[in-house]
Amino acid sequence: MSGNGFTIRSNNKTRKSLIKIGHLSKDVKAALHSGFQELGANLVKTGENQALNEPKHGREYLRKGGVVHIASKAGQSPALDDGDYFDSFNYVFNSPHELEFGNQAEYAGYLEDGTETMEPRPGVLNAVKASAAKVRNYLDSGIKKALDLES
Repeated sequence: MSGNGFTIRSNNKTRKSLIKIGHLSKDVKAALHSGFQELGANLVKTGENQALNEPKHGREYLRKGGVVHIASKAGQSPALDDGDYFDSFNYVFNSPHELEFGNQAEYAGYLEDGTETMEPRPGVLNAVKASAAKVRNYLDSGIKKALDLES
């Protein structure tokens, strides 16, 4: 080639790299989806863990049968009561680039945002905050796997 161009002489190594570059867009999309899958599952697990295992520091109630229930205080993830909130964490993909995480319990919005008589118990927001530092790790890991950089 003459002028201001260049020539790539193909060998096995460059051919393999060119094939990878050709598949990059599809592979990266799949990797991001995989990373979002891991992130969504982690958010659900974190939300459930905070509701189930995080110590609560609110009011104590005496339930039927003499069982003591300790409520969450403002700012804490909601205390586990009947299990509906715990079972209602989920995530969905709205597009290849958007993950929606939340809690579908009928009363989750009241807990998350509070009411006139109750300060918020933001379980969804607390799970997101606890997982925020891991977001890049999930996406990076997926991309490295797609590009075969971990081997």
